[in-house]
Amino acid sequence: MYHRFKPERFLNDLIPQPENSLFSKIEIRRDSPYAEWLENSIRTDYSFVCTDDLDIFAGCEKGVTSQGLMKNRSRHEKDDRPHVLTRDNYVLGWDTKEKIMHTKEVLKELDRKIKTTDQEIDQLKKRQKRLNTEKDALISFRQFDAFVEIDWQSVAIEIQKLAQDKAVLEKSSDRINELKKNHRGKGGEGETTDNHTS
Repeated sequence: MYHRFKPERFLNDLIPQPENSLFSKIEIRRDSPYAEWLENSIRTDYSFVCTDDLDIFAGCEKGVTSQGLMKNRSRHEKDDRPHVLTRDNYVLGWDTKEKIMHTKEVLKELDRKIKTTDQEIDQLKKRQKRLNTEKDALISFRQFDAFVEIDWQSVAIEIQKLAQDKAVLEKSSDRINELKKNHRGKGGEGETTDNHTS
């Protein structure tokens, strides 16, 4: 949309403006050659009342709400596009410092969400790996036909019992060897005495 600009003088101060008008919320750069023309256009063509009070909205000739509802005499419109009212689409202003700052904040928040999502993905991957290991273990478990094939506790008890029996036998063997040794010693002494006597 284009507006034709004609340099001329306007009696802007004589144009009445309702309370909370759109013009009252806009600051115009007075050093611009379009300042008077722009003010006149806003005062005459865009004299909307900015309000979220539906009673005030219903009673005014032109009105607009922060939710995108707009009234122009008998015509009512509602803009439900979700991106329209976000700060990302603000274009008014003399510079873009605030918009750049807002964009940096948005990017920072997105970066934080990405890092959080990456951490959640890592946790889910670890869980998936653990579940796969458990699944493989269950598959292997189903291959056994009898409990005795996986009864490791009984095997451990049997090993412990055999180890104890071995220890007892080793002690008995040591005792037997000691008795044999003593017996041989005594037998040797008697044989020597008999030879001496004859």
